[in-house]
Amino acid sequence: MDSQTQHRPASARGSRFFTSLGRAIVRHPWYPIIFWLLLVVVALPAIVQVDSVTTNSATTLPSSAPSVIAQNQINALFPSQSSGSSTFVLLEGPGVGTATGQSTVLAVADAISADKSLHYVSGVDSVYSAYQGYLSGETQLALGFLGSALAASPSLTVAVNDSASLVWGPPALYVDVWLNLVENESVNSSAANWPAFNQTWSEISAESPVGAEVGHAILAAFYNGSSSGSGFNSSSANCLGPAPIDISNLLPCADNATRATLPGAIPEILPGPANQTLPLYLVSALDIQNFTAVGATHAAAAGFLSQEAGIPIAWLNDVWDEFPSGSATATEITAWTTGIATASPAAYPLPVPASIQQSFVSPSGNATLIIVGFSVSDSYTAPNGTTPVFDALAQINTLVPSILREVNPSGSVAFYQTGPSYLDDNENHLLSSDLEIILPLTVSVLILITMLYFRAPGTPLVTFTAIGIALALGLGAIYLIGKYVTQFDVTSITLVDTFVLGVGTDYSVFLVARYREELIHGATPKDAVVTTVTWAGESIATSGVTVIVSTLAMAFSGIALLSQWGIALSVAVALTLLLALTVTPALLTLVGPRLFWPYTRERFVRQAAKSREATAAGRTYFAKAGKLATTRPKTVIAVILLLSIPLVFVALNVPLSYNFYAQLPNSQPAAEGLHHLEQQFGGGYVFPTIILVTFEQPLVVDNTTNAQEFTDVNAIQSIMNHTAGISSADSLTGIGGAPLSTWLNYSSLPPAQRLSLSGVLPQYIGNDNRTVWFTVTPSSDGLSNAAVNSLNSIESKVGAYATAHPEIQAVYYGGAASTIKDLATQTTAATERMIIAATIGLFLVLFLVLGAVAIPPIALATIGLSISWAYAITYLALGRLLGSPIFFFVPTILFVLILGLGMDYNVFILTRVREERLRDPHGTRPIVRAITHTGGVITAAAVILASAFLVLGTSTFTLLEAIGLAVGLAVLLDAMVVRTYFVPAALALGREGVWKGPRALRRMPPADPETPAVDGEGKAP
Repeated sequence: MDSQTQHRPASARGSRFFTSLGRAIVRHPWYPIIFWLLLVVVALPAIVQVDSVTTNSATTLPSSAPSVIAQNQINALFPSQSSGSSTFVLLEGPGVGTATGQSTVLAVADAISADKSLHYVSGVDSVYSAYQGYLSGETQLALGFLGSALAASPSLTVAVNDSASLVWGPPALYVDVWLNLVENESVNSSAANWPAFNQTWSEISAESPVGAEVGHAILAAFYNGSSSGSGFNSSSANCLGPAPIDISNLLPCADNATRATLPGAIPEILPGPANQTLPLYLVSALDIQNFTAVGATHAAAAGFLSQEAGIPIAWLNDVWDEFPSGSATATEITAWTTGIATASPAAYPLPVPASIQQSFVSPSGNATLIIVGFSVSDSYTAPNGTTPVFDALAQINTLVPSILREVNPSGSVAFYQTGPSYLDDNENHLLSSDLEIILPLTVSVLILITMLYFRAPGTPLVTFTAIGIALALGLGAIYLIGKYVTQFDVTSITLVDTFVLGVGTDYSVFLVARYREELIHGATPKDAVVTTVTWAGESIATSGVTVIVSTLAMAFSGIALLSQWGIALSVAVALTLLLALTVTPALLTLVGPRLFWPYTRERFVRQAAKSREATAAGRTYFAKAGKLATTRPKTVIAVILLLSIPLVFVALNVPLSYNFYAQLPNSQPAAEGLHHLEQQFGGGYVFPTIILVTFEQPLVVDNTTNAQEFTDVNAIQSIMNHTAGISSADSLTGIGGAPLSTWLNYSSLPPAQRLSLSGVLPQYIGNDNRTVWFTVTPSSDGLSNAAVNSLNSIESKVGAYATAHPEIQAVYYGGAASTIKDLATQTTAATERMIIAATIGLFLVLFLVLGAVAIPPIALATIGLSISWAYAITYLALGRLLGSPIFFFVPTILFVLILGLGMDYNVFILTRVREERLRDPHGTRPIVRAITHTGGVITAAAVILASAFLVLGTSTFTLLEAIGLAVGLAVLLDAMVVRTYFVPAALALGREGVWKGPRALRRMPPADPETPAVDGEGKAP
């Protein structure tokens, strides 16, 4: 027989471990099958609970990331603003954000609040509930001053009455006396002033000495004048007019004299500012006729308190009218302010603050938000296994449309739900629904390809038994790791299923193909199994290790999503490899050549003869490819490299997306809602940037503001507002805050205004009294490249300002754009680490297995071609043709996965070349024979693995679509071009030099004779 038709006993070659493993399986084939099936039964409870350990980790970063440090500062310094999850209910329609749509908004908000099936709801906020909260605060503020004034000794009303009598009593008594004298004709009106004064003086004297003294002083000032104006006596001539005097002018004349003279006299009569304030106010607030009227003195009391406290008079009157005692319970205040907020906005006693209006109502007034907050995160799983936040989101989708049909039968108001929680929910549902389609489709495609390749319908029973067990145990392992170590991103399940199906089918097909090859070459079924495990087993073990090395590099990336994928894939590949090495050989032993029905016995013998003849004659495609690559290696390499230039150029210039939620198709409800919300409220509304600035000194001390720090805040806010791409910056000195001048005069403000501003301080100043909160809203989507660029500009400008102002101790950048920026930075650094780690690991594996120094670098370098080609084509197909964003994780994942998966085919072909060199180490014949024998199975394996990922590429989730297409293309290109042509050409060009290595690692040719084999009955299989 020639060298291609001879069979050599496995014991003479290969790894003794794999030979021993093969023999053990042949002797006891049921043992591994029973062991793995029992393990599946034990793991079944964990398998069915795997969804409970999944979460959304796309934007989770290590603790050292600046955005995470910023978030930790937020949690520590602003605990009230670090809450659970939330969802946005967007109502859109003509005037829905104005009084026109008030009843609709209230009906929807009330229905959500009243729904008992919505658990863990911490609040349902609309523009009206927010305004009610604002009114409650203003009511409490007004009652604080009113209650104190009414409870004082004397009370406000008594003090007003007493002061009114003090100020207006003497002038009023004088007017009464003057009129009485004139009307009784005791004196002529032109001569009544002095007699009236004397009589009034006498009547005042009848009071207590203290009262008489003050009354005389007031009367004297009124009559004679003071430093502030002329008295009644000197002004009455002009005031009353010439004779005959118009007595109707007397009261206005006396009022004018009082208001002219007492402001100058009171400070002299009543020493001390505390004694002067109320009398001076009442001089202007009352008059001779009304100073004893209840309504007038009540209004004067309210006016005086309004002036002293800094509370709008109309609002203070409303509060006093509603709560005459000056006190109220929280329930009473809520009930009253709710009534105001839900009444006609035209009757609102106080305007809606701009910060509330902008937060809930679009600038056009044609959209408004209802924000539903939850006390737990959306990933929270209740003890009964439910996810209450996601369940609530589904209930809101059912509830709101039904309410709108009742209150808006015309259908003019549209409803959308969006926000981080609902986007996460849509992602989960999308991936679950995709998996329901992708998994069976992948299995069907792989079964069909396997059947077509072997032309035997029974082969999938062997190949997919091990895969099915690997899938089950992989999910069980993910559950255990997720429960006790770390949770997994929801995409991990889909990726593991695809990976196990593709890699597992590859390994099983490679084993079955080698088993068939050994049968074709005349081995007995049992010897064929042993030889298969010895050589193909070692190859797939080496291949599996290379994949595990690559995925483990992801596990230690420091990026949550990549780390979780790396852990899940490493465990899944390890299980798949173990099952392929044990269960598949066991099934081959049990089924035997019957596996290839209908090609068995004589038919198999004829097929084997034809196969040997075609192989020996070099008529197969792969034999011709091997000859071409080895006879014209320079030409082959030059052509491939020349064709690579444009694709490599494209790959190096792919624009990347940083918006994870952009991976959702626009047809998803949350994505559609987000689009409408951004149209109405601006691109950065949902995902703003949060910036904290920490100062050396406290900002407020004992009701006094630190001018330097507030000036810095105003300057920094101005920098942010004047940065390109920024819509607004909200902080102490703008939007929800107050102008800088107000803060600089904080200590001199009326008490109520000071208290009102003090209520604002906790929103913007942390509990350390040194850290200020800034909310920066980008003009574009807060997760976009533009938002990141704007953040970079802010960092540069604010950093320069902070450097020039040593009172600024630290600046922290958090929120959406900062998180995305950190993800990109961390991913870039992690990718470099992973590539270095995976490259070193793969080099060592290949070096130890192949015993050659030059082979591993060649294998690693050629993978770069496959990766760049696939990445460029993926971008051209998805990015340019379909307009889908390429998420920045894609190149990292592609590179790391293909380092492992692409190495599979390197290992398959290189180990076979090494095997053939043991038989005939001269020239290029071992390379051609290796390509001839393995080209078909490697291509089949590549088609199988690529099909698994290309089916993943049908996902409607853009990230998985890009990964599936890129990895699938890379696998096909790697197997059909790089491994079939480039690697053989490189080996041929390198000749014997590429195989040089340490003598201890060299594999020597066997010493035992080669003998043809027959089955146990002496017949061909």
